[in-house]
Amino acid sequence: MGRCLLHSKWPHRAAPPTAVVPGPVWTPLIPATMPDIVEFGKQFPLGRHAQSAEMAPAYVFLASERASFITAEILNATGGTPLP
Repeated sequence: MGRCLLHSKWPHRAAPPTAVVPGPVWTPLIPATMPDIVEFGKQFPLGRHAQSAEMAPAYVFLASERASFITAEILNATGGTPLP
């Protein structure tokens, strides 16, 4: 419902509302903020965390001309975890 509301408010924007929902992504801050980095991402269906390089193409695609007809969509890059 939220996607429809955003799209109805800005249907003619040059960059309509779209989103990437990332799953667990490894960053340099993970070791400093998590006590058990060995288990980070293992609870997800793919059994591992993503690398930034794996996530970047999703953002690049949505920012490209190839996605010009895609509006108010959410790209789930969650490692197989379904979202509510």
